[in-house]
Amino acid sequence: MKTIEERFWAKVDKNGPKGCWIWTGYRNEWGYGYLHMGRKSDKTRKGIRAHRFAYELLIGPIQAETLDHLCRNPACVNPAHLEPVSIQVNIHRGNGFAAQEARQTQCVRGHHFDLFNTYFRPCGSRGCRTCQQLYEVDRPRRTHIRQKGVIASNQKIQKLLATSHPWGADRARDRENESVMNRPSQELGA
Repeated sequence: MKTIEERFWAKVDKNGPKGCWIWTGYRNEWGYGYLHMGRKSDKTRKGIRAHRFAYELLIGPIQAETLDHLCRNPACVNPAHLEPVSIQVNIHRGNGFAAQEARQTQCVRGHHFDLFNTYFRPCGSRGCRTCQQLYEVDRPRRTHIRQKGVIASNQKIQKLLATSHPWGADRARDRENESVMNRPSQELGA
């Protein structure tokens, strides 16, 4: 039976682009290689990421939360291309949404994110003080328009119901008159 190291090296191609050692075994949906250890029969089977196994095998224990692929190739297991960093540093070095937002130096309206113009929301995202002040100054106008729009739309709906809908105000008045006319005379107080 092969040792875990022999199984690992059998699935590594050291002739990858830019000096990468490409993992040729199983990869997850994000492209990271996995090496399975243990047996299914005695329930000791577990998966370990191939690049973490390579780093621990050739360098030693990982002293940080995660390993950053400096080559940006998740299938690479070359320890020279891996750097132990915190998760936050790893995310900010990437190309995801959080990294792109962190690299922004201006808000969407062009105001600079600096010490005096930046505030942090409870969720951790940044906000522009200038934009927030403009928003607050404009609040009474927006509120007035919204209220006026609601009143106007309610009046239009009532007018529409009264004139065109079969159960509108006129129709309801007619139905009430019909019911009064059709009541027995005792109920009317005759």
